[in-house]
Amino acid sequence: MRLMPTRVIIVAFIALFCAVLFPASEVRAEGSRTYHPQGAPGNRAWLEYITGGPLWLTAGIARLSVIHVYAVEGETIYLGSSAVGVGQGFIYYVQPDGQANSCLAAGLIANRVQELAGPQPLNPAGYVPCVVVVPPGQTGIWNIHFVSPNPQGGAVNNPPVIEANAPWVQNDPTRQATAAWDVTVVNVAGQEVIGRVYTDYLAMNMGGLGSLINPVALDSLFYILTNDGYLYSVDLNRMNPFGFIFFGNNKGFQDAAGQRLYRSVQLQNDNDPALLPGEFVHNPDLADDGANITHKIFFHIPSPDLPASAMGFDRNTQTSSLEWLRTPAPFVPGPPTNFAFVGAGGIPGITLPGQGGRFEFDLPLGYSGGYTISLDLNNDGDFADDIDRVLFGNAAPGTRNVLVWDGLDGEGTPVAPTAFQYEAEVSINTGEVHFPFLDVEANPRGLIIAQLSDVLGTLPVNYTVYYNDEALLPGPGQVRSDPPEALQGIDSLNGAHEFGTTNNLVNAYGNIKGIDTWVYRPGPPVRLPGGITILSQDLDLAITKVDLRDPLQINQEVEYVITVANVGATNAVGATVVDEFGDFLFEPRWTCAASGGATCAASGTGDINDTVNLPVGGQLVYSVRALVSEWTPNPFPNVAVVNPPPGQIDINMSNNQDDEVTNLIDRPLSTPTPLPPGGGTGTGTGISSSGVIRKGVEPPFVQPGDAAAYTITITNTTGTPLSNLVMTDNLPTDLRVLSAAATAGNVTVNGQQVRHEIALLNPGESVIVTVRVQVSPEVRLPIQIRNQACVNLSPEQCASALLLGVTRLPETGETPWWRGVMLVGLIGMMLLGVIVMLVVGMAVTGKPAEQ
Repeated sequence: MRLMPTRVIIVAFIALFCAVLFPASEVRAEGSRTYHPQGAPGNRAWLEYITGGPLWLTAGIARLSVIHVYAVEGETIYLGSSAVGVGQGFIYYVQPDGQANSCLAAGLIANRVQELAGPQPLNPAGYVPCVVVVPPGQTGIWNIHFVSPNPQGGAVNNPPVIEANAPWVQNDPTRQATAAWDVTVVNVAGQEVIGRVYTDYLAMNMGGLGSLINPVALDSLFYILTNDGYLYSVDLNRMNPFGFIFFGNNKGFQDAAGQRLYRSVQLQNDNDPALLPGEFVHNPDLADDGANITHKIFFHIPSPDLPASAMGFDRNTQTSSLEWLRTPAPFVPGPPTNFAFVGAGGIPGITLPGQGGRFEFDLPLGYSGGYTISLDLNNDGDFADDIDRVLFGNAAPGTRNVLVWDGLDGEGTPVAPTAFQYEAEVSINTGEVHFPFLDVEANPRGLIIAQLSDVLGTLPVNYTVYYNDEALLPGPGQVRSDPPEALQGIDSLNGAHEFGTTNNLVNAYGNIKGIDTWVYRPGPPVRLPGGITILSQDLDLAITKVDLRDPLQINQEVEYVITVANVGATNAVGATVVDEFGDFLFEPRWTCAASGGATCAASGTGDINDTVNLPVGGQLVYSVRALVSEWTPNPFPNVAVVNPPPGQIDINMSNNQDDEVTNLIDRPLSTPTPLPPGGGTGTGTGISSSGVIRKGVEPPFVQPGDAAAYTITITNTTGTPLSNLVMTDNLPTDLRVLSAAATAGNVTVNGQQVRHEIALLNPGESVIVTVRVQVSPEVRLPIQIRNQACVNLSPEQCASALLLGVTRLPETGETPWWRGVMLVGLIGMMLLGVIVMLVVGMAVTGKPAEQ
């Protein structure tokens, strides 16, 4: 019958309440008897200690397990090994300040009975230990080396395959591993203290894979303590390895840049079990370096009396320094902020099938682990279906984090466009730990990994694990993990991440591979505001506009040709073509000719605001004629715009607007324009029989974030004084009012309304109101902003001005006159005026005036 994971709970409670559950005479030493206790199932794992030869390195990591123990001044450490006195086997230890000592011939564990009994004098039936009393000043981490009988290696000589609870014999001087070992700590009161012993990694050897009838099974339990205060139990659950390495770290396998791969990897081959070029794993035998952290493998639940850090000696650097041990409470960072998505085309929240985009967010200070972005791609409200996509990233604290999505779902298919928005969320992977198993042939029942509620191991709270073997295709006869990836998480309560089979011991799936299983505690998820919209395909509408004659004379007709085309890959049904001609162009009339399946209104008068259909390849040609009035400014602009249908986004907005500027031949550029007869409104000017209001804007062409200035002139042209005049100007929300001032009277700003009051305006007098505005940085081009100012005459008189938000300057490519060509001296003799007009016209257009 399969061993159920309830033993995880039982062991946790036993360790927590050990003082109550066990009498003082019970010896519960830490070592091989911990993972092979009385009655242990499965087979024995021998502890390797190899310093050379063909078996020395796997993935660049020495097959050499060093055991660490925390001990306090005055306490006693008992040490024992089954390899003492066999070949070159002995025990040596290094205290926190780096001083090394040897047990010589002391500490032999002669048989299974002594292994289970533990050290004398705690148990008379136990082994005679090597006794180490912690001297003054040496509280800290001690390194224990259980040297094998043949550490230099040489010819391969694997230990025998034996049952975990069976008697063993260690007398072969050529063995490179130790059958039994023990570290027992006794405090100054003579009481054993458990939970002090750990290692950075385990290099073990089962002696073989067993037989088809009786395959090898490793059925042991370990505890992984993370540097940020999380504790996990790992039940190997009858794993079927041969010689292997096991450890826990914060990144698993990485690329050359140190980024987590979040997947298992292939090793070179049996003769060279190294990682492939460009792939990397932090060597657990080396110290942490800030970015790379090796978590600690404990044999019991860590002792509550462990400090947060202690002095220890690093044999690689030959230095003593502080090393982390036990964080009393798990580190819980805050959630990510400013979560956003930008499609591959550069539009926030919107992308196309198969194009994806990038996620962006900020991390809380102090957090430098991994994170997860999940996409609900079948819109069912959860993020754990096979079709849903899970992305893992490496956090960079203090910077804007960016993770690219390729636009594919969890099954490798481009995400389809829909009428709804896809949801996404980001969460921090707190307590993240990876369990790389190097060269483990088979794991037919899977691992049982429990997240424990605290560092006391009080209760298991979660059994979810993650893995990804998708890239490691099985060879002939091999059995890959099923499912091959579990990026959404899978419950390991009854075992998870099974791979290989004991029916094929020679060619097992895990051979010469690095198999990574990882766990973490997801932080609170942060949902993406607005979700992700995926458009059907690439919609791209384009418009061009030209005038057929330039320059023109007053009272001539301007003729425009406007061409609209669908140059994208998606039909546009319900697009709009817009062209406002302004009040200075009289009687505009137009016709439209369609081709390529497009449709439009055949003709019309006045401004164009035409709802059209443009299939892919379709085209519309508008022919426009309008009379140039006497008060037309020189030169005069006009803009044509095509807008996509409602609910669709044009990915390329740079060709959705075209600006055309036409020159006049008979008027200086800066001469005040004559007023239209009768009153009413006009761009730049307006007049009535009792007074006049004019309005202009400088410059009339702007882009998001630009500033502009409106000039409103009120002149009393009557023969009697005008009293209590009030002018109001309600500006649209696309403009932010920066300031307002007047040459006389009182001006106030209330939100978007500018109000000017003057008690008395005598005949012939004028007052000028100047309103400075800024175009909103969020305004989307192209845009036409027309607003009017009105004065409280009877009847009310108004004047409007047109501000154009454009993607570029007029097609001449030069700065237009309204950007500062109000030059002194242009008013004079007619001949001189004509000459100046022609010269400036050539400067603006960059070419001679057309005939």
